[in-house]
Amino acid sequence: MKKTLYLLVLAVTWYLAAMYRSVPLMALTVTEVLLFVGMFLLSLSFLRLIDVDFDKKLLLCRKGEDPTCDIHIRNRGILPAGVIRLQLRYTVEDRSRRLQVHVLGGTGLQVCRNVRLPVDKMHCGLFSVQVEKMYVYDYLTLFRRKKKRKELLQIAVLPKERLLTFQEMTSRGQEMPLTDRDSALFAGTNMDEIRQLREHQEGEPYRFIHWKQSARLDQLYVKEFYRAGEETVSLTLFPEGLSERSWQEKDTFYETLYSLLLGILEKGFGVDASFYLKEGERSSRILRDKNDCDTFFLLLYQTEEKFAHSAWRPEMADGLSFDAGCHLLYHGEEVGWYEL
Repeated sequence: MKKTLYLLVLAVTWYLAAMYRSVPLMALTVTEVLLFVGMFLLSLSFLRLIDVDFDKKLLLCRKGEDPTCDIHIRNRGILPAGVIRLQLRYTVEDRSRRLQVHVLGGTGLQVCRNVRLPVDKMHCGLFSVQVEKMYVYDYLTLFRRKKKRKELLQIAVLPKERLLTFQEMTSRGQEMPLTDRDSALFAGTNMDEIRQLREHQEGEPYRFIHWKQSARLDQLYVKEFYRAGEETVSLTLFPEGLSERSWQEKDTFYETLYSLLLGILEKGFGVDASFYLKEGERSSRILRDKNDCDTFFLLLYQTEEKFAHSAWRPEMADGLSFDAGCHLLYHGEEVGWYEL
């Protein structure tokens, strides 16, 4: 449309210049012709000299956030780039749709542009965005040149940060004593294993006072146990058949699991999380903080198709077990929890 309008203006100018034998109109006509030819050659030059790619091959974002990525524009020419349009293909499971993104090339040999990807209905999982075609334009956007591309960006959508904790879980800083069930729930917890004795400080609970030593030295001393951060909770996952479930069920599984992990880490314990693959291989990771959880979830996304259908059931697992139906068990007994 714009090219047709430009040619129409050129034809009218040419006609008026010939009819009235006007030197200014003749000069304007020649200028318009040269500009038209120049924009044609410029678009060919941009097609050969300009290229684009993603700054990263993997993008992490939270569910509910708008994913944004950095696109690098490389210009091997001396002239600044014009408008660039990218045709993207966004793939979600077996469905895909095309997206259009416009960016300004700007000046410089390498320009980075932060672009919001126009995707919606993001849910937990691993998705891909591929650059199928790149279109470059001249400065007047009269001519468009196309180049096929195969740049691929993977988007890992992580659950929102929410905490789930056990109803039976209690903190060592509270006055309520730990029950046998609470102590056994966390691997390595032993309230009789003392790290050291130290002087009592104001505000600390009296339940940890070493009364015999305090009476002998006539000063209050408390028992200091091994820190909870050095202990780990054993958690075995049974996500078999997860890849065959709907995205709503997958979201429920991943969001609940992520909240469970954060709830355990919030109490100062590490998590020894493991699951089984179809090849019979057992994959295990030690999680100490939120970054470890993010990395672990990326591993779950990448191996979702390889989760094993095993004869080993959650009721048979030692410690905690969590299945695709979001059932949390401890030695075969279901554990209650609540959301923080």
